[in-house]
Amino acid sequence: MNRHTAIVALGILASALARAHAVDGEVSGPVAVLSFQDLSDQRSGEPFEETVRAAVAELADSLGLRLVTAPGESTDGDGRGGDWSPGGIRAAAAEARADVAFVGFTLLDGRSVYFQMKIYDVSQGAVVASVFERQRPGLSFYNAMRAAIARMEAPLTAFLAGDGDDAPRVDRVASIVFRSPDEGATIRFSGQPIGTVTDGSLVAPYSPLAVGTTVPVRVEKRGYHPADVRVTLDSVENDVSLPPLLRSTRYAVTAWLDLGRFTGAGTGARAYLVPDASFVEVDAALRQRFGDRAALRGDLSVAAGGYMFFPVTSPVRVSFSAGGGFSRTWIHSADGAPRTDWYLSLADPTIEWSAGRRTLFLRAGFHYALGTPGSYDSRGWLLTAGVLPRIAVGMVVARS
Repeated sequence: MNRHTAIVALGILASALARAHAVDGEVSGPVAVLSFQDLSDQRSGEPFEETVRAAVAELADSLGLRLVTAPGESTDGDGRGGDWSPGGIRAAAAEARADVAFVGFTLLDGRSVYFQMKIYDVSQGAVVASVFERQRPGLSFYNAMRAAIARMEAPLTAFLAGDGDDAPRVDRVASIVFRSPDEGATIRFSGQPIGTVTDGSLVAPYSPLAVGTTVPVRVEKRGYHPADVRVTLDSVENDVSLPPLLRSTRYAVTAWLDLGRFTGAGTGARAYLVPDASFVEVDAALRQRFGDRAALRGDLSVAAGGYMFFPVTSPVRVSFSAGGGFSRTWIHSADGAPRTDWYLSLADPTIEWSAGRRTLFLRAGFHYALGTPGSYDSRGWLLTAGVLPRIAVGMVVARS
């Protein structure tokens, strides 16, 4: 045996003894614990767990970390770990006498595979590094997953070296989970779309934001009004409940009772040019006048209007509309033909109280009679007792 061969043999022997010594737990040095879950509803046959464990083992080995399995976690390929709460992670890692904990999951959901991995400082509960990937199943996903794990090498190296300036601390947000009752809604985080709500939730991609940061979040869904909220990330692990979206209205029907010189009822159909903002409406009414000049009147009108002052989410809203119409009046004491009147409807103010898809309203009708030849009303404002506008109390029922 020559000198070079002897040196190589001694090196191999020393390496083997060191590994055996490490396995027995008799040497000091950084220890890492790995806890992994495949959260897919059904086993896909994809080697998610094997790929993750191999990539983490490679990273740990390159940094001199001794990698052990989390106590109580199965290693037979079922991919199910134990308690994933921050306290549970720290307890399992402490039981394994680990310095850092790798915690990750994969989720196959339709045409997408999600992967997230975090590295925790066991003693402080701080997140050292975190990565998140979303890809289509296939080779591109495995390449992205390996690359994501490799990206954690720099912050983990800084942490192991004790470089406090570079290592993320507990004041960094580790995860954000959005909860929403609007299935399929798109969530925008700081202006960027991050995915759609599935089974009532969405896990946001990792962003190294400081705890206490306030960010704008928008929830969008076809057929609904978008909701803009500002979310304060007040902890390392954030579970955010988003408000339900309000369905937008394109068509509606109306019904009301009239109080004025003529008393009666009416109904109408409304189409919104901009959902819940501006509209055109066709109305028909049948009213009766009692006492002096008793008469029966049928009315048909068209108007356009819009809402002002209050947002669509407000339970109380104010609208104004304007238009015109005509009426046919049958005078009880006369045997002649019915009278035809044309009028203008000017800036009819309406107050609405919303109750879901049904809205109560109170409307003041400022109508101006044109006083055409042979009409029932002379030219001028149609007022009750000479001072009051026509009052209508009714309901708007949204149809879509």
